[in-house]
Amino acid sequence: MIIDVLILNILLVANCSKRIKKVYKINQGRACDLGRGLQVKSKIRSPHSTHTLKILQCNINGLTSPATRIKLDQLLEIALKQDVKVIAVQETKLKESTSLKVKGFNIFRVYRKSKSGGGLAFFVRDINYQKIEYPTDWSDLEVQGIRIQWRGKPLDIINVYHPPNHKPLPPALSNLLNKNSIIVGDLNAKHPSWGCSCSNARGEELLQLLDDTESMILNDGTHTFTSYSYNTSAALDIAITSSELFPQCSWRVLDTIGNSRTTNSKLWRIVKKINKEQEQCEESNSVIDTNGQVFPDDKAAANGLAVYYQETSKLVFTSEDKSVMKRAKNIIHGCRTSDVVFQLNGKERSLSPSRKLVKTTGLLRTLTHCPNKYYLQNNGKNDINQNSVLLDSKNLIPGEQYGYRRGHSTVDQIISFCQSIRDAQNCKPTHHTMAALLDLTKAFDRVWKHKLLIKLHDTFNIRGNTLAWISDFPHHRSMRVNFNNTFSDPVVLGQGVPQGSVLSPTLFSLYLAGIEKIPSVEMRVGLFADDIVICGQRLGSRCCNIERHLFGSHWPILEYGFPVYCCASAASLEKLEKIQLGAARIITGLRRSCPKEIVLFEADLQPLHLRSKNILTNYFNKLSSYGHHNKTSLYFNNWHNNQRLKRNSPFSYADHLQLPSSHIEPHSLKSCLSPSEGLPRVHFHFNMSAPVTKQDLIPAHLRQLALESINEIPCDAIKIYTDGSRLDDRAGSGIYIENSGENFYFCHRNPDFSSVFKSELMAIKLGLEAIINESDYGELWILSDSRSSLQHLHNWTQVGDKTSISILHNLKLISKHHDVHFQWIPSHVDIFGNEQTDRLAREGCSLLTTSSPAITYSEHQSKVNRQLSKEWKIPPSHHWYAAQGTGLFSDLNCDRASKTAISRLASGHTKSLSFFEGRKTFKFCSKCKVQQASAEHILGCLGLSREDLYDSPLLVIDFLRVNNLMDLV
Repeated sequence: MIIDVLILNILLVANCSKRIKKVYKINQGRACDLGRGLQVKSKIRSPHSTHTLKILQCNINGLTSPATRIKLDQLLEIALKQDVKVIAVQETKLKESTSLKVKGFNIFRVYRKSKSGGGLAFFVRDINYQKIEYPTDWSDLEVQGIRIQWRGKPLDIINVYHPPNHKPLPPALSNLLNKNSIIVGDLNAKHPSWGCSCSNARGEELLQLLDDTESMILNDGTHTFTSYSYNTSAALDIAITSSELFPQCSWRVLDTIGNSRTTNSKLWRIVKKINKEQEQCEESNSVIDTNGQVFPDDKAAANGLAVYYQETSKLVFTSEDKSVMKRAKNIIHGCRTSDVVFQLNGKERSLSPSRKLVKTTGLLRTLTHCPNKYYLQNNGKNDINQNSVLLDSKNLIPGEQYGYRRGHSTVDQIISFCQSIRDAQNCKPTHHTMAALLDLTKAFDRVWKHKLLIKLHDTFNIRGNTLAWISDFPHHRSMRVNFNNTFSDPVVLGQGVPQGSVLSPTLFSLYLAGIEKIPSVEMRVGLFADDIVICGQRLGSRCCNIERHLFGSHWPILEYGFPVYCCASAASLEKLEKIQLGAARIITGLRRSCPKEIVLFEADLQPLHLRSKNILTNYFNKLSSYGHHNKTSLYFNNWHNNQRLKRNSPFSYADHLQLPSSHIEPHSLKSCLSPSEGLPRVHFHFNMSAPVTKQDLIPAHLRQLALESINEIPCDAIKIYTDGSRLDDRAGSGIYIENSGENFYFCHRNPDFSSVFKSELMAIKLGLEAIINESDYGELWILSDSRSSLQHLHNWTQVGDKTSISILHNLKLISKHHDVHFQWIPSHVDIFGNEQTDRLAREGCSLLTTSSPAITYSEHQSKVNRQLSKEWKIPPSHHWYAAQGTGLFSDLNCDRASKTAISRLASGHTKSLSFFEGRKTFKFCSKCKVQQASAEHILGCLGLSREDLYDSPLLVIDFLRVNNLMDLV
């Protein structure tokens, strides 16, 4: 049958019928990538029709014998009646040696080379097209495509076919889906979304792919295939386009040809009566305001554009920037034009001489005098142009800047950059280049004029009248916008330098000077005006330097937003894994043939699917702990997976992972205390009698300072010493209280997997609860060796965990009658109270847990992270690789070439390794010249063993260098 689809006023007609069988001859003498059709044209042009472009789709099921001519004739007859320009045919079953020719049509074919069957063909008439080349290693998927020009825009028409087997769709299929493409064909994918009564694995995979690429199926549910043998029908022939083209598309099934994929022929008569879609209106060239409303007239539009450009030149300043503006004004000494005008306006006009006092003869002599030579000699060059010459002669413009300079071009900058990349690649071992390409937005319009003046004064030593004149140059600039021959009202530009002036490029180059010094010495910077490239080949001899750069650039990008795209298709997530794997190969220098498990283990990079578990656990546990304080959290906590799971979602994926945990402690996002009340009688002391850091002082001095602070506490005060401890997964708290000579103490077991930080807070909470009913004392002093706990309570407006909220409530009650002081003291300096709490906290870890098992989401994340780390630390199973720890060779005290060599030897995949018919082959050993230089042979030839790689790696490197075997590794 025939399917009729409108796309961008392009009518796609898909004919799904029994396959036709007739053999013809392909046109000879034509360029291999350009179809000329019936007319000779010099470039791809739009079809002559201004209404619809009609595309016919048909699974022809064979064109291999004269008996199938009837189907092809019917297909061509329909195409001529419907004015079809492009016919896409699947399953031609033609061989490359078979000729095919149809009068009036240009034919482009694709053959199945591995086995019989399959095959695709385009029949094109009256339009120019260009072939699109696709790779041939797409599993069983057959693809061909043409590109035409439709209404000034390129349009890709792609013909696909996949046989009905159990192989999945290749991941590269997603690359075909873009906003200007139409895919037609038969993928043998079934799903109710496009009219099938059931679904198969390929249909589910295709539906997921459509979601990932924001593409849509054009089918309306009509069946396109009928099996008379089994009396079943399905919608196997599909048409796919982007969400941008979908609203302008229509799809329909037409008459049947042959006797294969058929539906009711009455549909064609019904479709004939359907009115064609009206021609799309031209794109609007009106100007809209920030609210999306069209300006009423040209004057308002011009003013709107002027305001927009004015906002571009406005910069946002902080309080620190005001000092820069003030200093810029102070360094300008001289009389500005505005000052002259102001002074003249203030003079008395009555003091000027009258016309009677002005002698005409003297005036005429002055006006008519013509000197023999002008007092400023013109040497043929503009004086302003001398500025760049002076700057170049004094080397004031950095050599990295190639813009607006004589003898510096874009080609010079690009060839220098490209050559540095090639030089790095030619090094042994290969150096990888990492580059960041930057383009400053509206660079000239956003030059800060005050900062420019200070830079000219301080850095380039420009003073006097020149600096004063430059200061006047960017001031009081105004502009008007011309829109449809209508001018806007003048607007004043706050910052920037005038574009089009000969001085502006020089000022901008001076303004940008110094940016080349910001990156490290190992980085190379290239400038061309506002275009910047920062690149580097050597990130340091230690692999940890490369890992640090990787963690700062790749990991945040890979992990950010993972809770959102965690439900993406496996093919999409695999692309992210490949990005990390490529970075791991750069770190270790291991070859592409090396198994990825060894590469990641050697680089100490957890696979993304392992890290994702930790990310999802932390996010959904945190989201659940927020309760009703967060709308998304409320939605998540009330969501139930009681619906038909048609498509995976972030919440359903979290439900599959059994998230969130049932033992997560609630976390409040609102302050438990009123900011107007606060805690006025609660004081925090983060230092002792003198500011100290524990690392800078000896323990005896720290103890003396701590005792001085403790001895200053009043005698009638209660002193509470607190401490927390953790042993494996068990945590405990210790409390020691001194009250008027009476001392008592106790310990407490905290929930498993509690952090030391929470144990410190728990100790403070228990200490306050122990004395909350006491009243006969002066002040309350809490002495803790945890600065982080005290700082956490000091920022009480940000407190949200249950333990801290309980502490704040108790502080509010106690501080009504007593002053409360938190004092930090150093640990392990032999202070009696602190030593007692440390002992009690360790004892608390050994007690049986009787408390609630609830822990915070961050503690649960730490628990999951430890479990995943244990799983990750298990070495990969391999017959040669025997490392027992991750990143074993990354911290060796040697150069990068040596680390790469030892890692390759350990993996068994050396530089000389190649594959022939699936077998490993190596170059012959340059030492013995008898056997192939495998990793095992190299070590044996040197009298070493595999254990020496891990016990004495530097010794192995020395042996390799002495025997000149580094090139083999």
